[in-house]
Order: sequence, then structure tokens, then C-alpha cells
Amino acid sequence: MNSNPGFGRGFSCRKPVGQNRVLTRAELHSIREERDRLRYELVDFRAEVVDYRELQTEVARARARIATLDREMARLGATLDRARARARGAPHP
Repeated sequence: MNSNPGFGRGFSCRKPVGQNRVLTRAELHSIREERDRLRYELVDFRAEVVDYRELQTEVARARARIATLDREMARLGATLDRARARARGAPHP
């Protein structure tokens, strides 16, 4: 039985201390690289979200402008119809 209560029963660390330190540093380096990569990816993703929201705002404005122009075209079409009817001598509605 292992006398050190910090380790599981019958298990002990058999790697030399120096080798553990190298593996730990390599693992930490790898973890830091992955963390940095994910940070950059997150920044890029957030920029895409901002761009998408700006596009949504532009689309909403364009739709509102189209609706305004549609109403204006309908009003002008009705005015033109009345002018044509008057030109033909039809009674004014």
C-alpha cells in the first residue's frame, strides 16, 4: 500500500521529476496556444455578429424605404388616374 495518502492505492509516480516538468511546460504551452487561438476565433466571431446586426439594420431600413415608396407610388397612381379621368371628361369622384 502506498504510504502517501495523496496518491491512489498501489499507484506511484514513476517518471523522473525533470521529465514531468518538461511535459508540464509543453502541455502548458499547448494549452496557451489553444487558448490564444480560441480568443482570436472569438474576436472574429464577435466581429461577424456585429456585421450581421448591421446588415439586419440596413435591411430593415431598406424595407421601410420600400414601403414608403410603394405608398407614394400608389398615391401618385391614384392622382394620375384622376387626372386621366378628368381629361376624358368623366365626372370627378
